Amino acid sequence: MPLDLNDDKTVKALERANKAYSNEDGNVLANMMKTTAGRAFVWRKLGPVLFASAFNENPYSMAFNVGIQRQAAGLFTDIVKYCPEQFTLMMREADERERAIERSLSQDTDRGDQGPDERQLDLYRDLATGRIEVEWEPGSDAA
Repeated sequence: MPLDLNDDKTVKALERANKAYSNEDGNVLANMMKTTAGRAFVWRKLGPVLFASAFNENPYSMAFNVGIQRQAAGLFTDIVKYCPEQFTLMMREADERERAIERSLSQDTDRGDQGPDERQLDLYRDLATGRIEVEWEPGSDAA
């Protein structure tokens, strides 16, 4: 039997089902946003897509990017609807993580070493001292 959208009972039943699914999705999202790991996960998926440009010279790629952005905007709308205070907390935590990464990177370059692991392979030094040998034939792209 085909779906009759002119029938008020059918339309109301579909609206009730849609509302139940929306509330269930909201509960899942709110539970995920209660944890630090959940907020970090959502930010990694949402932040780079929602706040980036969808522009691409290739119209098909741009259309794809816009579609992905619309999905991210839908998730953003759900977060603001179901747990707005968690969204601001998520943004604060993401900013703190960014700053910690920047501090860590600037400390590594200030020390002048190769990073936290001093035993890290230094290809230039090892090539110069003969610890590493590279077989290479003129005209080949592979080293």
